[in-house]
Amino acid sequence: MSPNISPTSTDIVAKFSASLDGFGQLPPRKAEDFSMFKSPWCKSQEDEIFFETTFDELGKIGIADDKVKSMMNLIILFTQPKESPYGKLRNIKSLKRSMSSLLYRYLKSLSNNHSMANDLCEKIVRLINNLERCVHIYNNCRLK
Repeated sequence: MSPNISPTSTDIVAKFSASLDGFGQLPPRKAEDFSMFKSPWCKSQEDEIFFETTFDELGKIGIADDKVKSMMNLIILFTQPKESPYGKLRNIKSLKRSMSSLLYRYLKSLSNNHSMANDLCEKIVRLINNLERCVHIYNNCRLK
C-alpha cells in the first residue's frame, strides 16, 4: 500500500530534493581547510599529523563509494570508547564484526582480489579505531 502524499508534501519533497542537487559532488575537504586546524593548532606536531592523516585517509576512502561510506559510518557507530559500558556488550561487538565482514565481502566483490580487499578492509577498521585517539587529541591536546 503506497503512502498518502498530499500535493503540499510532494512540493516540499521536490523543493528539498532540488536543493540537494550537486550535494554529493562537493569537493573533498582537508583538516587544514578549516580555520581551527591551521597549524599550529595542537600541542604536538606528531598529534597534529596523526589527526589530519587519519581524517584525510578516511575521507579519501569514503568519498569513492557510497556503500563503503555507509558501512564505514555504521562501523564507527558500533565502535565504543574503552571506558564505555556499551563497549563490553557482546551484541555491539558482534554488530561491529558483522559490519566489518560485510564491508570485506563488498570490497572483494568489487575487485575479486582477496588480498586487496582484506588489506583495504583492515586499513579502514584500523583508521576507525584511530578515531578514539583523534577524539583525545581534539579534546585534550588543542592549543587554546
